[in-house]
Amino acid sequence: TGTGDAIAGAGSVSNYGTVATITFRAKIENGISLLNLSNVIVADSSANPIPATLVNGSVEVYIPPTIVAVEPDYQEIKAGDEFTVNITVNPGLPIAGAQFDLTFDPTLLEVVNIQEGNLFNGYTTYFIPGSIDNNAGTITGTGDAIQGAGSVSNYGTVATITFRAKIENGI
Repeated sequence: TGTGDAIAGAGSVSNYGTVATITFRAKIENGISLLNLSNVIVADSSANPIPATLVNGSVEVYIPPTIVAVEPDYQEIKAGDEFTVNITVNPGLPIAGAQFDLTFDPTLLEVVNIQEGNLFNGYTTYFIPGSIDNNAGTITGTGDAIQGAGSVSNYGTVATITFRAKIENGI
């Protein structure tokens, strides 16, 4: 409220221009904000009001998705071989931590190891490999977080999981 501009002393303008620049910061929330002008007074050089047409606007704020993926998303493995998959994160907004659960077919695979990835390289981190249940085919509570201040917005691997294929065919 109360934003205005005027020429001090005599004078007037008749060209298009900007009367004020407003800088906003978007909050971390999806939505649309209307930008509605009100109480607008436009005056001539004698301070007499003149007619004005108001053109309002809006701003849409969106949170870009953070993509968490198993990479590669397909592999062909010989029975009995060990292989790895990476759990990758491509942050839509800066992040300081990530956690996941993973299920797999325990008749075909068993988990050998879970290691911290490179997502938070350069920071002191707190990595939790999670709980592995090779009988149920689950990994639960695997997570990694930056200790203290900091965040990343670059693509990286949060964890690398080494599996062993059992002597069985299937997907």
